[in-house]
Amino acid sequence: MPGSPQLVLTVDRSGRGDHRTIQDAIDAAPADTAGGSVVVIRIKPGEEKVVVGKPRISLVGTNAGSTVVTWNESSSVVAASAASPSSTVSVLASDFIAKRLTFQVRVHE
Repeated sequence: MPGSPQLVLTVDRSGRGDHRTIQDAIDAAPADTAGGSVVVIRIKPGEEKVVVGKPRISLVGTNAGSTVVTWNESSSVVAASAASPSSTVSVLASDFIAKRLTFQVRVHE
């Protein structure tokens, strides 16, 4: 609903935010917030696989060059899942927004 308040959840791995991981913040967001939930990522996130399964979630970083959400995957897993490739972020709900951040998958032997 336009004009409905948004819940803001802050991710800061140092412990100075509401949550230490993006997934913890998403899990804590209520699924029925009319205005949605904004997850503000304060400092460079570490390796994390993220699943957005709730509607109206926004992920907001400080800038796309420094806020990089990364997942490392072995080449054998990537090869085995050719029909369903590995992803760092999976969005399974409507009304998702991402601003000022980068999603990256690193493949290693």
